[in-house]
Amino acid sequence: MKNLIFLLTIAWIFSACSKNETQPQPESEPLTLSYDSTTLVGSFYQQGISGSPEINWQGDSGIFKIVTSTEHITIDSSTGVISWDKQLPVGLNSVGVAATNSSGDVQITVEILNQFGGEFRGGLSKEFDPDVFPNKMVVVFLKESKFTSSAGFNEAIGVGKWWLDEEMSNVKVTYNIVGIEGKTSLQTENIVLEKSGAYIEGFWFKGEFPSPGSIISPEGSFRFNLIIKKE
Repeated sequence: MKNLIFLLTIAWIFSACSKNETQPQPESEPLTLSYDSTTLVGSFYQQGISGSPEINWQGDSGIFKIVTSTEHITIDSSTGVISWDKQLPVGLNSVGVAATNSSGDVQITVEILNQFGGEFRGGLSKEFDPDVFPNKMVVVFLKESKFTSSAGFNEAIGVGKWWLDEEMSNVKVTYNIVGIEGKTSLQTENIVLEKSGAYIEGFWFKGEFPSPGSIISPEGSFRFNLIIKKE
């Protein structure tokens, strides 16, 4: 009888252990990370900063880091706030952001749309020498794609429109001088962002932009330096 009780006890213990071993353990919830918008908006040649992200650490706080090699963009490892400097290129800039702690990690992609615009001073030349430009024109690129210019002492006023090309890397302009027939078009070849200042340079021609694939015959070059206003 004692042997029977002993055997039943061993069987019960074995059965209980087996149930404990096979019982699935609850999985921890994954980390979640988000910003107010997946596309942040910046302004030409200006520093920018995001808001703080929404993060559920599912436990102990962790760290944030950038996982893509992106110049001019940094992140606060404690708060997750993204910052960019004034040399961030025009257009869409994608950055991968990761949050990591002892519970796991999560990664998302955030885009920064750095918009072109501002007031510039420079001029058009029939020369193609980048150092030969009359510094008489003031041109303004408004955010709603409007373009204005004023030139020299004759107060010639130009109005028109501007836009970015499909790759969002070059600016195109078509405008006319008020009271004068005919239009002039500009296309940037370089948007230069330096620590000391910014400028655009390219070529100009008479008329409007032709259909894609058509040949453009430049008549000269231009350069305009961004007017940096003291705050």
